[in-house]
Amino acid sequence: MATIAAVRSIFNKLPAVSSSPAPYEPLTQDSLSDYTPSADHSAQSANEREFEYKVEKKKGETIASLKVLAPAAYSKNIPTFCGAGPVKGSVHLNLTQPETITFVVLSVRGRFLPGHSDAMEQLILFDNTETMWSKDSAETATNPLFSQKKLSGTYSWPFSISIPEKIQFAGGNITRGAPETTEYILPQTYTERVLSASVQYEVILHIGRGKLKTDYE
Repeated sequence: MATIAAVRSIFNKLPAVSSSPAPYEPLTQDSLSDYTPSADHSAQSANEREFEYKVEKKKGETIASLKVLAPAAYSKNIPTFCGAGPVKGSVHLNLTQPETITFVVLSVRGRFLPGHSDAMEQLILFDNTETMWSKDSAETATNPLFSQKKLSGTYSWPFSISIPEKIQFAGGNITRGAPETTEYILPQTYTERVLSASVQYEVILHIGRGKLKTDYE
């Protein structure tokens, strides 16, 4: 099991972070291909590049898509973000036939991953989740588009989820009855064989489909 002391030891060995924001390259996971977002939160929309990732059924039909806006200056082949974000974009549902959908949730997550030979477990650095839509929401009761038991047609939701600038680890020495807390600047996407660890960021789209059905994720 991962110990905070061991994780702090590895974080102390990571490359020093300069005064300029470090780029974050999150891996995106959904029913489609993986992706890595990147964006400069100070960039204007005119200088942003759009990355689209499709969620497909087995027959190749697109059921949903995730569009991520990232600063064009940093994002060549994948989206790349700097500083505290935010990660911006939109989620789209395209249901050609009525289908039971219970929720649409988007998460931006940072993880510390130990090496395969390490006895430590992965550690969630942060997990910011936003519910785009839920069948139990107030919008469902008042909006005629969601009044049916099954959804059909096209739906869209914009999103903007922030990335924290710093994270804290509690543990170590006890001061005045409370564990010592150490604060670290959130590191950039990082993989190092020598340290046998990596830091990974991902954007995850999760679409609930009700009982006895596999969710789109």
